[in-house]
Amino acid sequence: MRTKYLGIDIGGTKIKTVVLDENGKIQEQSEVFTKDSFINPDLWKKTVLDLIKSKTNTFSPELIVVGGGITTGAGNALFNPLNEFM
Repeated sequence: MRTKYLGIDIGGTKIKTVVLDENGKIQEQSEVFTKDSFINPDLWKKTVLDLIKSKTNTFSPELIVVGGGITTGAGNALFNPLNEFM
């Protein structure tokens, strides 16, 4: 079995995922729009966790990398979604 890596980018309008093999070749990409999820924080968390579970069950990644946030045009952080999980 080849090693897989899962990347997740959590943004203000969508969550993007990518699965890479050990050579960096893209195995799968997807995106889910999150507009309605930000109205309800529990729904937003569920969306993120469901994506992680789904990709983990399908690809069994060795490493999961999560990043993201919402910034102003000047780069000032308005919201860091990772704080919801810490």
